[in-house]
Amino acid sequence: MKVSEIIVEGRKYVPIKNGTFAHDIWITRKVRQTGLAEIRQGDGESQDEFIDRLAIAAWESGALLDILGGLLIPADIAAKDWTPELAAETTRFFGRVTDEESKKQLRMQIGGVLFYFFVTALSSSKISTKSGTPKEVVGERHGTVDAQITGIGAT
Repeated sequence: MKVSEIIVEGRKYVPIKNGTFAHDIWITRKVRQTGLAEIRQGDGESQDEFIDRLAIAAWESGALLDILGGLLIPADIAAKDWTPELAAETTRFFGRVTDEESKKQLRMQIGGVLFYFFVTALSSSKISTKSGTPKEVVGERHGTVDAQITGIGAT
């Protein structure tokens, strides 16, 4: 089994890497629909408080399963062959999972998605929407999020 491969109820999935332009547009739209792209760390809000608020918003959006279904693809399908219908089929499959080990795998992938949003939000919160001046971000990370760390790769 490859490191980035996960097994869900006997089926192998991998993060989509170098997805199609259509996939990029689709996933961006899904993320925007959740409102997660707009969440910023508030003034005086600790990183732990921010992470909690981000996780709650993600779960309450009801779209995490859709996003996960769009970010993971069956291992035997090339990224260029991704379609919105395949994402919907994957989402339906993930939604019917009952095996505890498979649920654990999916929860870990969701953790990777949330970590990605957390890092992205910290990075973009350097610019204050109130004043347009740079805001100091404690613990800011530079560069890209490694797909091995998050388990997810949108492009």
